[in-house]
Amino acid sequence: MTDVVDRLSKRLGVDIPDADELTTQEKAFLLMASNAVTKGQPQPTIESNATADASGSRFLFGAGELPDGLNFTNRSAGPIWQTSFVRGAPAVPPQAQSSDFRVSKDIFTLQGNRANLGSVSRGDRLVVKLSLIPEQKRTNPMIVEDLLPAGFEIEAVLRPDDGQSAKGAFSWIGDIDYANVTETRDDRFVSAIDVRDAPATLAYVVRAVTPGDFTLPGVVAEDMYRPEVFARSASGRVTIEDDAG
Repeated sequence: MTDVVDRLSKRLGVDIPDADELTTQEKAFLLMASNAVTKGQPQPTIESNATADASGSRFLFGAGELPDGLNFTNRSAGPIWQTSFVRGAPAVPPQAQSSDFRVSKDIFTLQGNRANLGSVSRGDRLVVKLSLIPEQKRTNPMIVEDLLPAGFEIEAVLRPDDGQSAKGAFSWIGDIDYANVTETRDDRFVSAIDVRDAPATLAYVVRAVTPGDFTLPGVVAEDMYRPEVFARSASGRVTIEDDAG
């Protein structure tokens, strides 16, 4: 069994796409395969001169804690593989980017006027309009994720009945499309929607709750099955003033 696994793992290492090109389903199956292969096997024993937080075979280093001359010694009976992850916040917001898909984000007052993001008063309610534009004539099952500025909270998600087709209260937006799934989290709006051969629109209402000057992240959309199809709009800034101005 070990020889078979070793042979297949080498083949997988050659054939598998890069990690950022894997679909969510492929990642899930890889985790299931890893669990099946290692089930019942003893945990590896690794010795190191590291003084970082260590738990079993996992070593965590904070910023500036990576020592010179770092080494690890495998005290287990079988081979082990090293995987390194680096996490951090970017120094500048990411730029707009697209691949076979485009997105845009516009923010309006409740009356349909474009909002002045340089001077938003605490308590103001604004409408966030997300436009999803496909560049391929096919079904694009997209995950849309729109991070909120720290001073905003989501108050309501607008439905198709709120838009122009139903002559709703927000008919000035135009037609609002139906999403398969929509979540309003504390820090983001998330939706799953099938975008076919025509642009789609999603919209939600936010309230300004915390004064300050904040980054306004761009909206991100990614095809669930083809990671190479994605788009991200440009980020910006929003200033929320206290009640006194």
